[in-house]
Order: sequence, then structure tokens, then C-alpha cells
Amino acid sequence: MTQEMPNSLIEFARAAQGALAPADWDYLTEGALPGQAGGDNVHAWNALRVRPRVLRGVAQADISTTVLGARISSPIFVAPNGRATRYHPEGERAIVRATAAKGAGALLASSVGASIGALRASAPNALLWSQLYISGDRGFIKDRVELAHASGAGAIVLTVDLLPDANALKPPPLKPVAWETPKNGEPAPLFTGASIDDLAWLCDISPLPVVVKGVLRADDAAECVAAGARGLIVSNHGGNQVQDAIASATALPEIVSACGGRAEIYVDGGIRSGATILKAIALGARAVMVGRPFSHALAVGGEQGVAACLALLEHELQRAMLLCGASRVSDINRDLLAA
Repeated sequence: MTQEMPNSLIEFARAAQGALAPADWDYLTEGALPGQAGGDNVHAWNALRVRPRVLRGVAQADISTTVLGARISSPIFVAPNGRATRYHPEGERAIVRATAAKGAGALLASSVGASIGALRASAPNALLWSQLYISGDRGFIKDRVELAHASGAGAIVLTVDLLPDANALKPPPLKPVAWETPKNGEPAPLFTGASIDDLAWLCDISPLPVVVKGVLRADDAAECVAAGARGLIVSNHGGNQVQDAIASATALPEIVSACGGRAEIYVDGGIRSGATILKAIALGARAVMVGRPFSHALAVGGEQGVAACLALLEHELQRAMLLCGASRVSDINRDLLAA
């Protein structure tokens, strides 16, 4: 039976609040301190103003693009907020099926309810990237990379901006499932003492391109690219790690400039509309990562909800492009934003 879906991201959020347990809703909404919402990302995007072009003869807008050489239907990736089965029984299976049907991309959380191989089997054509947190156990990291490669993942996304005991981890992480438990049976602890040498080692041993998530500074960005990263995700972890961290929209331009086209740049945090996506691309992002809205949609309608949320954002992006005289994603540039 087809379920009627909300027709805006705000409505998805309202419906999700009613569908989720209070602890899970708080997990999605809290910032770096209990009760503090990570709203600075949204405000930073809203502060940017668009300068539309008119009378450009644009009747259609092609929103497809490529990421690391793979073509996707739009510059939108579904980003993780922990294990997706926290929000819906189908979890990542629903996300993967919905994105594969549309030709979109999905970044899988480091802890998923089913193995990457099982998710790949449920949607053979899906574009999947696999998240990885750095660990002091290099053997564990190598096993995870090999599993991701064997399962057809398109990239390894190394997330570098999380402290294991941060408040944002409430409620406690779900128990590791059998497939992700190291061979010795003990979970591999996160390695807060990681350095650029650990990234260089990962880039050297990985048969997949490595993308670094959690970069907010130009100097860090340049070092990551020099160490072998093929892409960077400008991110402050949804505002729930460092209190008062710079917003993603504010950090994006300097990182794009620092990399000088040597790596693809993506951004997450506060993406809430097609116009926001247009702004991100105008600032130099190759694609955006959208987390909380898709978690809301998953909680409300499972696979159908994710598909509806994706269709909504893609429609809004097309409309924004038409109103700005952009027929292709490559037509979106800095000139569309007020100085």
C-alpha cells in the first residue's frame, strides 16, 4: 500500500518526532551540549543570498553529475546518522533500495545492521560509499577496507572529527553485529591519537579512493590531499562535537581554494533545500551530504519516505537552477551568490 508522504522537509521532521522514541529523536537533534541544537549550519546557509540570472533560454535543468568518476542522478548523497535501524526496521536496506532506484548515492555508516555485501545484494546497482573511523588496530582497518572493496563500495570515507565519549553518542551506540566484530571478538576502539601518517598509510593500502570527512580548515585540507585523499567532506559532524565550531558553509570556500582542484570537495551540515544545494555547488562543492532529513524520512516511511525526500530535494534543485538560468550543474558558479 502506498503511504501518503509529507511534502516538505519540515513536515517530515514533525512526523518523525512523533514516530521516534524520545531518546532517538534527541540523538538526531542535539548539538555539542545537551539540549543545544546544531542550528548554526542551517543559519549559515540561509545567510547566503542568490543572484539569479534571467532570460537565459533555459527550459530544462539536468541535475546529474559525477563523483569520483561515477555518474549519479543529482549532487545529493544520503549521509548516515548512526545505524539506520535505529529509525526504521529496514534501516540501510531501505536507504540503499531507494537511492539505487533513483541512481543516487548513499554513504553507509561505519556500523550498519547488515553487511555491505548484503546491502549490495539487495540493490546490485547502488552507489555505496563506506564510512570508517580510524582505529589503533591497523589489522582491523585493513579488514574493513578489504570487505568494502570486495562488496563493491565506491570509496572509503574516513571520519576524523568524533571523540568517543562525546555527548552526541547518547543514547549508547548499538551493539556491534557479528559481521563487524574483529576476529578477536573485541570491538576496536576509536583512535583519538591519529595523525596525518595514519591517513597516508590508509591511502597507500586502500584499493578504493579515500575521502576524509570532518575537515574545517584550509591547512588540514591541504595536508589530507598531500597524504593521498581523493576527496574531502567539509563537515562539523552536524554541530554535535566541538561546541561553537565553524559552520560548514563558512569553511567551504577556503577549503575549495586550498585544494585547487586536486581533490573533489563535498559538504554536509544544514542542507535543507534545493536552493541550499545550489549555494553549496556555487561555493565549489561537488556534491552535498544530507543526513537528518533522510533519517526523518526513513522514520516516517521507510524506503518510500527516503525516495520521497530525495525526489523533493531534486525537484527543488531543478527549480532553483531554472530560476537561475543554469541548465547543467556545471553552470552553477560563484557568480550566482552575492558577495
